[in-house]
Amino acid sequence: MAGRLAGMSPLATEVLCGTVEGSPVLGGGLVTALDAARRELFTPR
Repeated sequence: MAGRLAGMSPLATEVLCGTVEGSPVLGGGLVTALDAARRELFTPR
């Protein structure tokens, strides 16, 4: 699964097993997108 996901995403990914209530896929996507946006906006060039 980790290999397939890494091939589909331009961002670094991590696959973990666990149980999460609510919408874990949406939450993980939001966290990943926010991290990428913060790095793009606040990393000195």
